[in-house]
Amino acid sequence: MRRRDKTRLAWIHTLGCIVPECPRLDIEADHVGARGYGQRCGDHETLPVCTVHHRTGKDARHVLGRKFWEHHGIDRATLLVQHDELYQSFLSGRHHGRSRKQTSTGQAYQAADPF
Repeated sequence: MRRRDKTRLAWIHTLGCIVPECPRLDIEADHVGARGYGQRCGDHETLPVCTVHHRTGKDARHVLGRKFWEHHGIDRATLLVQHDELYQSFLSGRHHGRSRKQTSTGQAYQAADPF
């Protein structure tokens, strides 16, 4: 059964695109974890990717498939771990009044409480 996390999905939309040097802010939650054909991984295995790099561009993940990561020089496994750590920090920060965080690519974002 797929693990759902609406808070994480809302948080993902506050981040910058994982593709280096991408300034776009139209972020989608890209489900990038291991899964079987035709299945979607849980929300805990999502990364922030702009619309162009996720679905619509010529070098989008849905166009390049597994070649996307090498094409953009991105280590998917490392980013998943880093974003999980950032998310855990975000969750604990929500309870301590912190609101400013950074993405793994060094971009600042406002970690607004989505609810």
